[in-house]
Amino acid sequence: MIVQVLPPIATSLKCLQRIQDFLTSEAQKDHRLAIGSADESTASDPGASEPNADLIVVQDASIGWSMTEPALLHNLNFTIKSGQKFFVIGPVGIGKSTMLKAMVGEAVLKQGFVYTSAPHAGYVDQTPWIQNASVRDNIMGISLYDVKWYETVVKACALDYDNSKMAKGDKTLVGSGGISLSGGQKQRLALARAVYSKHKLILIDDAFSGLDAETEERVFSRLLGARGLLRDTTVVLVTHAVHRLSYSDHVISLDSTGHISEQGSFETLARSSGYVSSLGSDGHERKVSTDHAEPEDPISDQAKGLVEATTTEVEVQSDTRSAGDIQTWLYYFGALGNWQTVIYGVLVVIAGGSIGMQNLVLTLWSNAIDAQGQGVNSFYLGLLGAITAFSYIAILVLAW
Repeated sequence: MIVQVLPPIATSLKCLQRIQDFLTSEAQKDHRLAIGSADESTASDPGASEPNADLIVVQDASIGWSMTEPALLHNLNFTIKSGQKFFVIGPVGIGKSTMLKAMVGEAVLKQGFVYTSAPHAGYVDQTPWIQNASVRDNIMGISLYDVKWYETVVKACALDYDNSKMAKGDKTLVGSGGISLSGGQKQRLALARAVYSKHKLILIDDAFSGLDAETEERVFSRLLGARGLLRDTTVVLVTHAVHRLSYSDHVISLDSTGHISEQGSFETLARSSGYVSSLGSDGHERKVSTDHAEPEDPISDQAKGLVEATTTEVEVQSDTRSAGDIQTWLYYFGALGNWQTVIYGVLVVIAGGSIGMQNLVLTLWSNAIDAQGQGVNSFYLGLLGAITAFSYIAILVLAW
């Protein structure tokens, strides 16, 4: 029995060590400064709520995730104006998400300055964060319930059709303890939460890439189009969608070394010989089409099928998962081979049976002591040792 409890004890000690390391680590430091503390030459208006006021000013900033590790981004210099649509592009994995995290004080500023007049912002991560709560609670977050604004946001993010197909509407439980949402549904839910918050700054980390083409067209135009909900909001968008660059007021292009290779308006960069011009955007044509066309259906037929297939009335776990689990196991055992599967099954039975036999031997041992005295100890001790050794041999063979 002592041998059996050793692995859980070791695991528990490791967990406690990780908790202790976290609790004793340095507190997260927000390296941002109030925009009023920047030089007057770079921060013209600390109010930041007026049109064209400086909302974020970045000067000579090198950004990373640890003071002991090299920076991912180097010598960044740019200004984000109030109400501006600020797009960030560049190759995959060069630190675009890190730049956004620095704007909300999450990343480490190794040198330079980040000035802001927006200490709070709506943030949509690449991997959407969904609470174990209802759809409505996920959208509202810590904000108060405003019926008219809520319905407007839900429609803009194409969630009205999803809600209508759920058994309990927007009161349906989602998250790990509720129904399973598709990747696109999670992204739209996270977008809705950021928009509903009414923050003057919203940061979107490539959230539209998780949507199918038709839904992306609708949601983007309803949020960032000429009549979109975010038309007066400052938006920083990391994107790989070249055809959306024409919606921007300012574009920053990062190169593979973590430096800004070029920045400016899309029209200016498209006429240059840099990274943006090499992408061959068809953004102008798309901008015209989406600003004047408003499709009737909130989401595409493909998305409708996905909603109807996944939004059954399930409160804890979907019963259909068991069928998928069986198919997975059958596929796994088929790849393993017939003889290997049989041997594996026999060893599992032996290992499980041996553990059960240990409890049986302990019971028989206790009864034998009551009936025959301490003279039976050597026999049962040897039997228990043999069964324990046999079970661990079976486990080792399984692991091998």
